[in-house]
Amino acid sequence: MNLFHILLHLVGKKSDFLRKEELPPLAEHQLILPKLPSRWFVTDDFKMTAKNHCASVCVMNALLYFGRKAAFSDVHAHIKNGPVLSMRKARLWFCLHKIRSTQQLNEQLSNGNPCALMLSTPRHEWHWVLVVGYLKSPDGQQFLRIADGWHSNGERYVPILHEHDWISCVTLEEKKKSPIP
Repeated sequence: MNLFHILLHLVGKKSDFLRKEELPPLAEHQLILPKLPSRWFVTDDFKMTAKNHCASVCVMNALLYFGRKAAFSDVHAHIKNGPVLSMRKARLWFCLHKIRSTQQLNEQLSNGNPCALMLSTPRHEWHWVLVVGYLKSPDGQQFLRIADGWHSNGERYVPILHEHDWISCVTLEEKKKSPIP
């Protein structure tokens, strides 16, 4: 399956993200962060108390990845409802580093840091996801493994076409001894 077929496949789907079995054979190179949780937070977990809250769920998932506990109400009180166009408020919990290229993103993942990525997709004007790895095919196609905030297993993938499809991307590097409000 080439990139054209993948994009064509996405047109008929409810989600812009792929399951692993929908990917082409990708044996060339991969990097998946270690110690991923078996269940990620999803927006439905908090739908009674928040709306347009994918940024807060992304922060919750990053905290979960680093083994930190926080109440959603505390995170959401700080991050707020969307649209949230920047992760600046996540500085309370993380050291943030702007990502401007796929190469920088791959380097941060290699350093063990998940990245918050706001995507503009055909079905969604914006959506924050947590990038936890990538897969590359022999022909250079790259797919990011994401915790998309909608599927608790965290095994969804998004093809990377161009960095200009990104609205924002930052590393969420763990702060040592940062407070949980």
